[in-house]
Amino acid sequence: MNLALNEKPSELSGPKKQQSRHSKKHKTAPKDPAVFINMDLLLKKAGAPLWQGVHEAVVQEMGDATVTVAIQGSVDNAVLALVPRIELGAACAIGDTLFVYLEEPAAANTLPKASVKKANELLELKNLSGLVQAHREVQGFVAAPIKGGFSVALLVDSREEAEKGLGLRAFLPMSQATLGREAPLLSDREAYSFAVKEFDPKSGNIIVSLRDHLLKSKRAKEKLFWESAQEGEIVTGVVQSLVNYGAFVDIGGVDGLLHVSDMSWDKQPKAENRLHVGQQLQVKILELDKKARKLKLGLKQLTNDPWQSSRDQFQPGKDVEGDIVALADFGAFVHLADGIEGLIHLSEMSWQRIKHPSQRFHIGDRVKARILSLDPESHRISLSLKALEQNPIEKLAEKFPVGAVLKTVVAGIRDYGVFVELAENMTGMVHIGELSWTKKVEHPSELFEEGQSVEIVVLGFDAERQRVSCSIKRTQPDPWIVWQKKFAKGTRHEVTVKRLVNQGAECELEPTLIGYCPTRELSATQEISRPQDAVKIGEVLRVEVTHYDPSEQRITLSVRVRAEKETKEDYQMYLQRQSKESSAKVTLKEALEDSKPKESA
Repeated sequence: MNLALNEKPSELSGPKKQQSRHSKKHKTAPKDPAVFINMDLLLKKAGAPLWQGVHEAVVQEMGDATVTVAIQGSVDNAVLALVPRIELGAACAIGDTLFVYLEEPAAANTLPKASVKKANELLELKNLSGLVQAHREVQGFVAAPIKGGFSVALLVDSREEAEKGLGLRAFLPMSQATLGREAPLLSDREAYSFAVKEFDPKSGNIIVSLRDHLLKSKRAKEKLFWESAQEGEIVTGVVQSLVNYGAFVDIGGVDGLLHVSDMSWDKQPKAENRLHVGQQLQVKILELDKKARKLKLGLKQLTNDPWQSSRDQFQPGKDVEGDIVALADFGAFVHLADGIEGLIHLSEMSWQRIKHPSQRFHIGDRVKARILSLDPESHRISLSLKALEQNPIEKLAEKFPVGAVLKTVVAGIRDYGVFVELAENMTGMVHIGELSWTKKVEHPSELFEEGQSVEIVVLGFDAERQRVSCSIKRTQPDPWIVWQKKFAKGTRHEVTVKRLVNQGAECELEPTLIGYCPTRELSATQEISRPQDAVKIGEVLRVEVTHYDPSEQRITLSVRVRAEKETKEDYQMYLQRQSKESSAKVTLKEALEDSKPKESA
């Protein structure tokens, strides 16, 4: 302050007030001279304050913990101060010049403290303030990710300086670190140019943004790309984001779509399984619309279609291995090679019945299968698991040859027959027509129930359809062979009516044999429309067999036919008797006449 007080009053005082021509000219007491001091000029003359200010200093002495520096202030004698050794680099030596921040005066017989770190921060704040006022961007490095954004080191020339704590710390919000909604990809080794959005030197609060820098860079890259890019060109890009239908790749500042169908030759590739955000890759420009600013990219187009060479690698009959990649109602898809998948149809998964592939497989399972067929044009390979195993029907045929009789149990009942147990997980089927020789079965449950013990005979095997035909009735001789002679067509019998049905009556020929007499055949003398109008249950009828069919297990009877035949037969007998009687009388007459004596001529 002495420098300012020694100056001439005319230089320090403020501008003189012009005296009004109407004012009275008389002497007045002089005003307080301090009122007329020019403070800006005073501070300029006095220089920077000594305490709590930044000064240039020279290293005087090196200690283990502190370094003594001499500060050339505005006083005659230099001020000595102590700087922590940790704030100085290893290359610091006596005589070096540096800037320090001088703290408050120290107690008697002790040196005041000074700080290189604080001096640098104040100088950096001053530099930053100048850049902000000039609307210039500030260079810095991303120090670390923090909540809501990133910590940034400003005014440093390298990542190493940022790691040492040099520079000013600023906050880069997440929203200011990218141009889109995707998470920003920032390198901690790359220098960026930041725009200062908020700056408070007193609190040290600094908020910066990369959007302006990114936007300028993006526009420059976009312009260059659209001017030079060509369809079919192979370019390098960086994956920006993944979506359900593919990925967006940054190609020179332009986002191009890499559709999932163009990622791989596989039928159902997934973007997340092949790419990750930030990945660098080469792609081919498939479509380029400069007017609409649309770009379509391809990755699989950089390699040949694997199906073109599939004939050499996947011959029918060859055994291959692969991973289950997808399950459908009709089968499972197996990844055999890049871009090549084979299908194991539901019918080729097991010799046992499987309702859905999930009963046997999970995604990612490793399987071995045999190639059944190959169609490179349609991109199809048919695989089989059961082809690797012996047909269980063939095993069963060895154990139970045709004609074998065995005891087993009923495993299931259906409308068309019953299933019987043959071996573990193997059943045979007894068709409804093979249940009984004589009974007309409407439903198998009329005769059997699940778990019931039965005796069966093996009829045959169908390896292709995985079926074993069995019979229950054939364990006994076929009575229809015996009955064929006894109840042949034209034979006559007396039968008992057991049941009346809509179209006739069922009659008992033997305890296990039922014949059928149609309504129109129940009477020989009248037209019958209902069986109950002619007969009743328990009535004994005289019938003739009009039809015998052992294959259909059917005997047809007729009251009318028998009655008509018997009537005709009786009439024929009557005629025969009459003829015999007439012949006998003539003979007698002739005999009597012959017995008389003949007259002589």
